[in-house]
Amino acid sequence: MAITRSFITRALSHPEETSNTNTVTKKHNLLTESDQIRQRWKEYIEDLYNKKGKPKKAEVSLESDVSENCRGPELLYSLVSSKKHCQS
Repeated sequence: MAITRSFITRALSHPEETSNTNTVTKKHNLLTESDQIRQRWKEYIEDLYNKKGKPKKAEVSLESDVSENCRGPELLYSLVSSKKHCQS
């Protein structure tokens, strides 16, 4: 079952506006109370994003602190400011 980000956001912020069908616990018990359902969604999202292989915190350095040989390519302002490179 595909769950969209907007559905989850709407369900957590406005539970009275969403119809809820078949929300179950990890042990497949049906949940009927709004607070229980919200808590289950919270657990589901936390489990989803806490999988093995998740990237660690990235080390970020100021460009002035990195030697010139270790810097990546310069970005053209025109590419960054235009949305053409993001369109599919």
